[in-house]
Amino acid sequence: MRTIVLCVGIVCLATFGCASEPKPRAVLLETEYQFPPAVEGIVITHDFLLRNEGTSDLVIRKLESG
Repeated sequence: MRTIVLCVGIVCLATFGCASEPKPRAVLLETEYQFPPAVEGIVITHDFLLRNEGTSDLVIRKLESG
């Protein structure tokens, strides 16, 4: 009897308990970049690509470099 109750509980948990709400998930394709040496006053740039692998919209409200 305990085995049946345990199996029913696991099936219910797997069916209803594991369903999560949609969330965004930001993934950086590269996390760092080594800039080459540059002359002072020259502007150099690099694009970091960010991909949303989540199940809802990704909203970026603020972005800072560190």
